Amino acid sequence: MQKYGCIVMEVEDWIDAINQPEWQRSKRNIFGPGDDAYVLEATYDFSLNYELAKAYNQSTSAPTGY
Repeated sequence: MQKYGCIVMEVEDWIDAINQPEWQRSKRNIFGPGDDAYVLEATYDFSLNYELAKAYNQSTSAPTGY
């Protein structure tokens, strides 16, 4: 039984901007040692669909208890 888990979220400026120079996002995509730090703040709001979680747990060997 798995005891630990994690979620990793990588925030991006504009997805695929590195391949779209016409979007003029280069100052937010590539950084060098002398550049200022890039600061981005993001807010995430999560919820859980308990019925879907219950159905998933019943169809796998994952522990139940929701």
